[in-house]
Amino acid sequence: MDWPGRNQVLMCCVLGLLCCAGLPQQGLCSASTVSLPENLLFVSTLDGNLHAVSKKSGSIKWTLKEDPVLQVPTHVAEPAFLPDPNDGSLYSLGGKNSKGLTKLPFTIPELVQASPCRSSDGILYMGKKQDLWYVVDLLTGEKQQTLTSSFAEVFCPSSSLLYLGRTEYTITMYDTKSRELRWNATYSDYASTLPDDDTKYKMAHFVSNGDGLVVTVDSETGDVQWVQNYNSPVVAMYIWQREGLRKIPHTNVA
Repeated sequence: MDWPGRNQVLMCCVLGLLCCAGLPQQGLCSASTVSLPENLLFVSTLDGNLHAVSKKSGSIKWTLKEDPVLQVPTHVAEPAFLPDPNDGSLYSLGGKNSKGLTKLPFTIPELVQASPCRSSDGILYMGKKQDLWYVVDLLTGEKQQTLTSSFAEVFCPSSSLLYLGRTEYTITMYDTKSRELRWNATYSDYASTLPDDDTKYKMAHFVSNGDGLVVTVDSETGDVQWVQNYNSPVVAMYIWQREGLRKIPHTNVA
């Protein structure tokens, strides 16, 4: 082989070695700069924000901003329907035979599941359920893509992406007697399950009903671990386990 040919072969070998040597370094760099989701606590607030916060301090790492958990009319005739943003349960207030605030035997998600249906007093119920997936950068919280049933894009596998499922439940009530729209509401909730049975979660969270104040204590010693205010009432809290959100309990305090 002549010298020009040897030089070309040598150059190709050198470039190949450089590329191979660079791959592990790139992987190590990405692994060291991305926080593991297991180290985070996810706090959902009434205004639609999902805060990824430190388990140790409660400080916000990033925030995913979405529509409010509840979207309801501001002015409605009695009896009024009042939804609970924690789980979508419904309460009625007012009306002819009202005894004050009464909890109804169903939630917004259950009504949507049962619709279309009709009540004995002539109210027609119509429901709509929409599932979404948010593809979120674990490091920054930036939304990379919103996936719906009508659109999905193939992604290259990456350890720095979180896939967060969210469901929107919309219920509409129509009064056949007055022939008017009685009430409508949209309730949103992140897809989650309960933690594994063997999970030893050693924190208890107390949240204020009036604002976003959260007090976290050690469930064994009772010592306060951290106090944070997220500027909107907390409706749910999650940990990350087995590639998904797991809902953890919190206690509402007036």
